[in-house]
Amino acid sequence: MPLLQTFPTRSHTVAAQGGINAALGNMTEDDYRWHFYDTVKGSDWLGDQDAIQYMTREAVAAVVELERYGMPFSRTAAGTIYQRALGGQSLRYGEGGQAYRTACVGDRTGHAMLHTLYGQSLKHDCKFFVEYFALDLMMDMEFVQFHPSGIYGAGVLITEGARGEGGYLLNGEDGKETTVPGLYAAGEAACVSVHGANRLGANSLLDIVVFGRACAMDIASSHEKGMPHEKAPENIGMDSISELDTILASNGDKLTAEIRGDLQKTMQTDAAVFRTGKSLGTGFERVKGVERDFNERLSVKDKSMIWNSDLIETLETRNLLTLSWQKAVGDDVRIGYRDVTFDTLDPKECPTVPPKKRSY
Repeated sequence: MPLLQTFPTRSHTVAAQGGINAALGNMTEDDYRWHFYDTVKGSDWLGDQDAIQYMTREAVAAVVELERYGMPFSRTAAGTIYQRALGGQSLRYGEGGQAYRTACVGDRTGHAMLHTLYGQSLKHDCKFFVEYFALDLMMDMEFVQFHPSGIYGAGVLITEGARGEGGYLLNGEDGKETTVPGLYAAGEAACVSVHGANRLGANSLLDIVVFGRACAMDIASSHEKGMPHEKAPENIGMDSISELDTILASNGDKLTAEIRGDLQKTMQTDAAVFRTGKSLGTGFERVKGVERDFNERLSVKDKSMIWNSDLIETLETRNLLTLSWQKAVGDDVRIGYRDVTFDTLDPKECPTVPPKKRSY
């Protein structure tokens, strides 16, 4: 029973352009161990290497399975799956030049993958729980991804495939046990820790497919068809209902949209990609103020329980406040160039590159 925050085909996977990494070797010789090396290096050695090994080793089988499901991959003249070059991918542990490792469907790989898998799920009468919130479980919330070729202020992205085409910028086998029996997660909702301090382009779709597939295989092997559920406690969910009632009863002087806007402005100004230690300290105090407003001044105008978008946005804002706290704490203890804070960069680890002399 999948729980989703949005309808399956409306998830942001549909916007993924680059592709999905797998060492198929259709364009050049390739090896999953080279993919493993690139992913560990890209994570700045902060990724879980057992999980990374599993992901890169199973990538080929996952992509072949997608092809058999009917995913319309772009093709070479020989009819094999076409693979493109993407940034951060190399051959022979970084010594063999650019790798062509990214299987794609033109510039709409995410769209094709999402609809292919959704079509497969319909074959099995799969019941989806759309717009449901389940649990508040958090782990490794420190790093927030900033797209390396985003245009700051405009909100526009240049595909990472541009770098693969020559553009440049100025767990192991037993690691899949779940801490909550019966609850599985994949993709952005999971914590497999395969990306560390940086996620390589086209490893995001791979993460979803490989570990989603691993979840399905574990469910199939550990649960028999028709197995009865354990009897749930009589008071299950009462804490959540009580908290929901408290939020619905809020009658302060500040709307959720205003509080969320204050939080967004604070994080963008003081804790985004352009920041210093001083701005982080300022942002930390401002987040405290935003949280205080949420607890003391919140106003939820819509009191209904039917299609209440005001309530959903309020619950999401509460979660964003928690994530902002986690981010602030992580930034406070992280020292070194893995953090993008300007005044903590170590020139020995991240040397300055002087501009090339121009001659005419």
